[in-house]
Amino acid sequence: MGMSSVSVIAENYFRSLSNQRTGKINKRAICAQIAVPVAVGVIFGLFGPIIENCSNAIVGISIIAALLCAMATLLFQTRSDLRISQKKGEEPFVTSKDVELVDQLFSAVMWAILFGLITVFVMVLFDWLAIMQSDIPLAQVFTGVIIACASHFVFVIGLILKRLNRVYDLFAKQKR
Repeated sequence: MGMSSVSVIAENYFRSLSNQRTGKINKRAICAQIAVPVAVGVIFGLFGPIIENCSNAIVGISIIAALLCAMATLLFQTRSDLRISQKKGEEPFVTSKDVELVDQLFSAVMWAILFGLITVFVMVLFDWLAIMQSDIPLAQVFTGVIIACASHFVFVIGLILKRLNRVYDLFAKQKR
């Protein structure tokens, strides 16, 4: 797909779900990011009420994704500054693992933006096609899909906040 492919964003994000000490894939993180949202979506799709109107979720996810665009710009600048400082030898406190953490945070932010936009697109499409007002089994399936996507988005935001807090501790407080 060339330049239009966004698969590298997904690859970078899922590659960042690794154990910092061993470098191996963190199975608990994968479970929290994938299996739990899918399970929540399945349970909600089977036993929960049907979502008839997604407009509030569309607005909320869109606003968060837009704010994350600003955060991505700031992280890009931070990463560029770190690279320059390291080349000049001005940043003895920052290690390669710290820089890797910033890269992982950037990957998570990019994934949240992309996944948020995909989720909003799916919800808008469901709304346009009036799928949620259609027959009950189909509406339940799509309710489960929306809940699974929204749950994954929330888990990614949680991961971003966790990593942002760690980056703040490292760089602003110089706390290890």
